[in-house]
Amino acid sequence: MQRPPILTALGDWWKAEQFARLLGARRPVTRVDYARLCSAPRHQFEAMAAELSLSASLAPQWIAPDSFAQHSDFHSLNGNPDRLNRGPVKVQRRQVQRNGGPKIERPAIRMVAGVLRALLSPPCNNTEAP
Repeated sequence: MQRPPILTALGDWWKAEQFARLLGARRPVTRVDYARLCSAPRHQFEAMAAELSLSASLAPQWIAPDSFAQHSDFHSLNGNPDRLNRGPVKVQRRQVQRNGGPKIERPAIRMVAGVLRALLSPPCNNTEAP
């Protein structure tokens, strides 16, 4: 999958952040720490579901502590390398490819990331893994 230009990626991320803020004004919203989610996916999902008072019927069909089967209406986000794969989903940490984009965009990426990190750094869900 080809990477979008920095301004397109920024726009997509900004829209997602604004959607979360607008939704949070009407419904409970939580943020999940990526490293903790990847270290104990099922536990973190269950803690998040409890925090948000979600119905147990909304839980993934876990087939392992770090994997679940896709339901027929499962949809992954654009940009996920495995989003068109219909097999089990394994939640695992992926390495950031910091040097994968065009060299000319790298300073802009660092600058935008720094500004957004400063502006949008909310507290994370600090639920501990077992």
